[in-house]
Amino acid sequence: MKHYLLDTSALLTLRDDEPGADRVAEILALSGHKKARCSGCFMSLMEVLPYK
Repeated sequence: MKHYLLDTSALLTLRDDEPGADRVAEILALSGHKKARCSGCFMSLMEVLPYK
């Protein structure tokens, strides 16, 4: 099983629907079907998630 580490730029690419977003979505879909593992560091999540 492949393991992917999604950095901040990958997550922002997906969020903002930039070129390459389809590849990030594909990797996340593989993870959802238990065909890959995805990780993201805490700081990347803090940079992407909206602050309330």
